[in-house]
Amino acid sequence: MQNKVISDEIVPWNDCCDDVFYPKLILYLLPVVYNKCFMESDGDPTSPCFHTCIFKMMGSYGPNGLNSKVLKRLIGSNNMMGEESGWKKQNADKILDKCLSQIDTKSYIECNEDLKSFSFCYFAELFMACPDFNESNC
Repeated sequence: MQNKVISDEIVPWNDCCDDVFYPKLILYLLPVVYNKCFMESDGDPTSPCFHTCIFKMMGSYGPNGLNSKVLKRLIGSNNMMGEESGWKKQNADKILDKCLSQIDTKSYIECNEDLKSFSFCYFAELFMACPDFNESNC
């Protein structure tokens, strides 16, 4: 997958077939959240603490566990760019539900391994649903 330039910023992970996943506002906020959590997790973006920080800053994780409704509003199909019949909007909520079903959403743990697992599941499944996964489909 090639990097895509949006507003003079390189965004290597958020598009498929030059089809952007999220609106510019989310893309603008992500580096701020990423950098804060990167610093708080001692520079280890693979740590559960890093992922927990991201979910907390998104407002989807707190003392009552993971708030899947907030999470769906943030990264679900309603916030995906593109046509209602496009591959992203058709798959995002199904992928969210699949990945949420694989983790404990009720517990609050300071450095939650399940949030890391969810992140990896969601983006891996989203990329596998992308027609670019098989470039002949682009």
